[in-house]
Amino acid sequence: MNSPATRPKTVPRPPSPAIRELWMQQIGQSLSANSPTKRTKAIELEESCPEARHRFLTAYKRKKIREESGLRYGEHSPGDITTRIGVSLYEDAKLYRMDLRQDVEIFEEMYGISPFNVPKMHSETRALLNDHATVLASSDYTFTARFQQAFGEFVAALKMARFPLYEYFRWNLNDDIEDEYPVLMKLRSRHWALERAFANEVRYVGG
Repeated sequence: MNSPATRPKTVPRPPSPAIRELWMQQIGQSLSANSPTKRTKAIELEESCPEARHRFLTAYKRKKIREESGLRYGEHSPGDITTRIGVSLYEDAKLYRMDLRQDVEIFEEMYGISPFNVPKMHSETRALLNDHATVLASSDYTFTARFQQAFGEFVAALKMARFPLYEYFRWNLNDDIEDEYPVLMKLRSRHWALERAFANEVRYVGG
């Protein structure tokens, strides 16, 4: 265990709801709409509607095809009709496990993991994966290559740490030696880098 003297003077903490609200206002979407209660409620409305999940995944697939055929990386298409169905990591994965979709690469690009191996994860982890999928699928947002790089590095660190269920993004206040484990330290760093990328590398361009 490390003594308090070896701890950084500035200890990162998860942002308060008010701070995250300000961050998300910068890209035009209030995070309060994705609060755990509201997110769960929205998912429950779509659980019995695979067609809605198909529409969400297909929206990204069509957007990707348009970009590859001429639009710039992350470009907003004024003529695009964005589906506002909402995201659901677990519900979208079910479509592949039930053999209702075969384009596995689309799911992996949006969520960063395979639909056939979706582990239990902390709610903050799931929220980041869902938010990334939202940015990619919706033409209401533009994003930079740095945003995608930050997401890739976060997912790689997440897989290396085997999707911890506890609050890995916090400094352990009990001086637990596990807090200094290199794999967890790297994951914590990648988590906050992705949070900053959402704030600085994503822009809302919708109406």
